[in-house]
Amino acid sequence: MIKKLIFIVTLVFIFVLIFSDFDVIEFNPENTDMSVESLTERDLVDKTLENWLEEQFGEIYDIKNISFLFETIDNDKNSYIVLTTMLYTFKLQDISQHPVVKTIYSFLKTNSPYISNESKTYLEGLLIRYKDNLSYYMVSEQELNIRFKVFLSGKTSEIFIEGPHNNYQKTEKYYKKPSLNELEETVNKSLNDELANFDSHYKGLFGNGKYSMIYDPQKAISYANTYTSNTSKINDCGDGSFVYQDLSFYNPNFLYYSCTDCTNYVSQSIHAGGIPYDFLWYPGVSIWACADGCTADPANDFFSYMLSHYCFLSKNSVYALPGTIAMFDWNNNDSPDHAAVVVYNDGYTLKFSAHTSDKKEYLLPMNFDTYYLIFY
Repeated sequence: MIKKLIFIVTLVFIFVLIFSDFDVIEFNPENTDMSVESLTERDLVDKTLENWLEEQFGEIYDIKNISFLFETIDNDKNSYIVLTTMLYTFKLQDISQHPVVKTIYSFLKTNSPYISNESKTYLEGLLIRYKDNLSYYMVSEQELNIRFKVFLSGKTSEIFIEGPHNNYQKTEKYYKKPSLNELEETVNKSLNDELANFDSHYKGLFGNGKYSMIYDPQKAISYANTYTSNTSKINDCGDGSFVYQDLSFYNPNFLYYSCTDCTNYVSQSIHAGGIPYDFLWYPGVSIWACADGCTADPANDFFSYMLSHYCFLSKNSVYALPGTIAMFDWNNNDSPDHAAVVVYNDGYTLKFSAHTSDKKEYLLPMNFDTYYLIFY
């Protein structure tokens, strides 16, 4: 009787093992048991994105590898959300021929009426930092992350890129391929436009140069890239919106804010870079964690505090060297709604890291409408 019972249980167990997986399999990027049709569509998406990346970046970078993480597939709409990682190295190996370096150097040699002693000192420092950064970039493999949404229609496709605010824009609207010939003209115009008003905000805080000496942008960048990720985990914010947020990458020594942790994260990063706590700016208060406009008093926010203590404001990406704070105004009301850390700028490509949504070494177009808080 016992043997018969064991035999029956064994048969039931085998039956469950064999037939329990006959339901529809949820898509997994690591799953190789996809249908031929699905594989063909994925191959088309891969090729479409590879071609776009090569077209946009192939002139400047030697693309070593491109990997794709298919996060979402909507079969009804033939749409795919794909997190793409591109590994690359510089093709240019002579720093003196870099358009930004060439332009700043030639600008310093001119007798421009905009170049005072103070602005000349700043530009000389800017040139040194560009050259130092480029020296590192040219001997090391770099990583660029972009989240795409791809719509397929037969063998044709339409590509969108996710911006800092989780919204998708057509590639041609979000990102414009940097032209090597136009870049020098753009930098030259940027320098002229900025330096025309440079002394007024530059002298206000730079006088003794103390802030530039206490802030170490590399430490801020290292912190920023350590405590974020390009997660696919979605946090529903309860108001119809969502963010990508993965707490396992957050620093457990700090409080976090569900769905609104961007400025808290930026404050942590620049504190790691050397900006000290004071009686106004410390973890948990509005000035530490609120980008702008969160209280009735406009002074009680991060944006105003940084401008009055450590930074000058620019919308010019030429000055947004790694360690700079990037702030975004979604509502076009001159009040920033989101903050991030610039972690890379080679004059062609700018990347940022952020929280809510969590992003790491993510593409930010050089001409994107951004407030940059530049440390003196």
